[in-house]
Amino acid sequence: MNLRSVCAFRRRGVDEFECFDLTTAQNYSWSFKGGGSWNDSGDNGGKNTFLREVFSRDLQREMGQPYTRSRYYHLYINGQYWGLYYTQERSEAAYAQSYFGGDQEDYDVVKVDAGPSRPYTIEATDGDLDACLRLWEAAIAGFGNNEAYYKVQGLNIDGMRNPDYERLVDIDNLIDYMINTFYVGDPDSPTALNGTQPNNYYGIYNRKNPDGFKFFRHDAEHSMFNVNENRTGVISGAGTNFYYFNPLWLHQRLADNPEYRMHFADHVHRFFFNAGVLTPAEATNLLNTRKDTIDIAIIAESTRWAMPKSPSLGPKTMIGYQRSIISSMITFLIVPISSLTSSKQKSCTQVLMRLYLI
Repeated sequence: MNLRSVCAFRRRGVDEFECFDLTTAQNYSWSFKGGGSWNDSGDNGGKNTFLREVFSRDLQREMGQPYTRSRYYHLYINGQYWGLYYTQERSEAAYAQSYFGGDQEDYDVVKVDAGPSRPYTIEATDGDLDACLRLWEAAIAGFGNNEAYYKVQGLNIDGMRNPDYERLVDIDNLIDYMINTFYVGDPDSPTALNGTQPNNYYGIYNRKNPDGFKFFRHDAEHSMFNVNENRTGVISGAGTNFYYFNPLWLHQRLADNPEYRMHFADHVHRFFFNAGVLTPAEATNLLNTRKDTIDIAIIAESTRWAMPKSPSLGPKTMIGYQRSIISSMITFLIVPISSLTSSKQKSCTQVLMRLYLI
């Protein structure tokens, strides 16, 4: 169906698009789990914010990368109120045509076939996996020398474009995707189950005008809980098998190359210093921008779902309770970075710089 994006995304997106996803809080929701306290480990409803997943994608936008847009809505079906929902663009071929140009038939889209009783292996929702296979084969061969590193970018060793080399990966996009993942501490994307299988990512590749696979943050509702979550470690299993290919494994293969590590460090410096988007003030402002849009709307959600499950809390108490959760998320944003100037030396920035400047 064709819909006007002026209604869906307030002019941030294209004028028209074919489809979007309509979603709501699930793993951390009042409708599913009720309205327990933040510290109640048995009640994930106590961790409901409606912000974790959207924040990662907003952050990808602020890092200068393609991203999928969202906006919040009150959902009514035949007059029945169902609570707070939000739209998300679907990063498939129609999306690529809209934002990158060309035709839908020009694009390969790779995602993970995930869910109950699903294999958690990659599949092509558009096009095929041929280019993805070539990228995987290059990663298996390794990037220890500069010739291999530049060739996968379609470049000669001197950095000049070589039309005989296929550009299989957008290095800047991959680096920003991974910094985003590390920053929010996402244990469920682009791998899950302690890194044993791929999960929750999209990759888009233009076969007609190859400019490298571009990866999209997706489904990050498990992020921003633990400031000590370390996603930079070596993963086992996921990636060595082609059907488990994922951007985290690709990144770790590329990290064997000193040029890649230095390029990664340059991005870290850009985002974590000098008012970059991942400095405490900027990241907090980004989160607050989304929070402010649902400060009042959340009362209706709490009345619809939290009241029936936890009547004693009441909607007015729920809004204050919601704000206390947001405060915990803001603490997550501030603690790892502000410790740069402390004696603890445990900031996210330092972890990344230590890994990629050696």
